[in-house]
Amino acid sequence: MPEATPLPDFFGRLTTVRSQHEHLGATLRNLEAASDALEIGRTSFPAELSPGALLTALRGDLAQHFEAEESDVHFGTIAREEPRLLPGIVDLKGDHAAMLASIDGLLLVAADQSRWLELVVPIRRLIRALRVHERAEALLLQEYFGRGEVEARAAGL
Repeated sequence: MPEATPLPDFFGRLTTVRSQHEHLGATLRNLEAASDALEIGRTSFPAELSPGALLTALRGDLAQHFEAEESDVHFGTIAREEPRLLPGIVDLKGDHAAMLASIDGLLLVAADQSRWLELVVPIRRLIRALRVHERAEALLLQEYFGRGEVEARAAGL
C-alpha cells in the first residue's frame, strides 16, 4: 500500500480556519447571550462573560482568524489559481478591516458600564455582519472548489 501523501498547506489552512470558526461560534453565542441580558436590564456578569471581556476575546480571535484567511496560503492560493475570484477576496478583506474597527469602537463603549445598554444594537449588527461575511466566504470557497466540476463538464467528463 502506497504511503499517504500529506495534504498541501492550503488544505491544512482550511482545517485551521474551520476550527477557528467553531471557536468563534462559541464566543459569538456568549456575546449574543450577553447582549440579550443587557437588553432586559442585566448589568452584572461574571468577569469572563462581561461585554468588555467577550469583545476583547472576539477581537483577538477575529484578528487571528482574519490573518489566517488573508495569508498567502489561503486567499493567496485562491487568488493565484482563480483570479476571477479576486474581487470577492478584496471584499472579504474589506469586511475584515471594518469588523475589527467596529469592535474597537464597541470596546470603548464597553469600558463604561453605564453605557452597556448602547452595545445591544451594535453587537447584533456585528454578529449579523459576521454571519453574512461567513456566507460570502463559503460561497467564494464553493466557487473555488466547484471550478473543477465545471471544467470537467466542459471537457465532457
